[in-house]
Amino acid sequence: MKIKCLLLTALLLAVTSAGFARPKAATVASNVIVKNLSAAQKAERLRSLSLTTFAKNPLIQTDDERAGSADTLSGKVYVVSIFISTPDNPWKKQDKLNTFEKQREAQNWLVEQAAEYDVELEFENGTYGLNGDDISVENIPVSDKTGKGMSTEWSSYLLKKIGYKTPLGLWDWVEEKTDCTNLQVIVFSNSKGVSYASYYTPGTDKEKYFVELALVHRYYPTGPELYSSTIAHETLHLYGAWDLYNTYKHKKEKDVAAKSKQLFPNDIMYRVSNNVAEQDINEVTAWRLGWNDDEKSWYKWFEPGK
Repeated sequence: MKIKCLLLTALLLAVTSAGFARPKAATVASNVIVKNLSAAQKAERLRSLSLTTFAKNPLIQTDDERAGSADTLSGKVYVVSIFISTPDNPWKKQDKLNTFEKQREAQNWLVEQAAEYDVELEFENGTYGLNGDDISVENIPVSDKTGKGMSTEWSSYLLKKIGYKTPLGLWDWVEEKTDCTNLQVIVFSNSKGVSYASYYTPGTDKEKYFVELALVHRYYPTGPELYSSTIAHETLHLYGAWDLYNTYKHKKEKDVAAKSKQLFPNDIMYRVSNNVAEQDINEVTAWRLGWNDDEKSWYKWFEPGK
């Protein structure tokens, strides 16, 4: 298993890092695919997307929140990183490069963790705003630990700014131009705030929300700069991982943090560290990801809202 882990890590080190640039023809094609469909064809296409994602991970696809583009953290995952800022606070080039290096570190760590569960994982990267100008926005809403300020509109808004009529245009491009079976968007914001993941919920507008996204702030609310472990933490949320500390989603009478500290004090969903190498993924989180099929009855005790 250790040899396999080293091989997978070496594979990830060769991951594509060039700026993401679509040929003009591909831009046109991705828009036409959606534009030329009849209403009935669109409905059938969206229905088939749900059937495809449910089939990919039957272990946990009874859980409706796992029906979007970031479906199964295995195989090959396409990651689009978008660097955003407001006009009065642009990114500096070196700061963007440093942040993207943290993304690489998080991906390497996830590949190593997957190998511990005999799961093969690889990332392919595309970027907007890394090597050129930031994607400029007028305002970046800042969320807090209660969930206030979180926006579900970033995927649709930002992908439209960079040339996609709808987020499904990006999904079409990934399906047509790559051999990746999962897609996630990571937005790096040159701001201070609580990072969060926004995932697709069945029953909402699939055209707008199917492509799943995490918004990651450069600074924590208390001031320190972003850790690579936070990028990994938010990535895992997109694939179904639960927070293992006390949040506004957990019942007040349930001390999730105390139980997590007792059972798995180094799990990345319990805490983040400036040294991601000291962290791990425990059996509950692995079960949520589809990496561990040996479900135990006590796992669901950690479920938010239960």
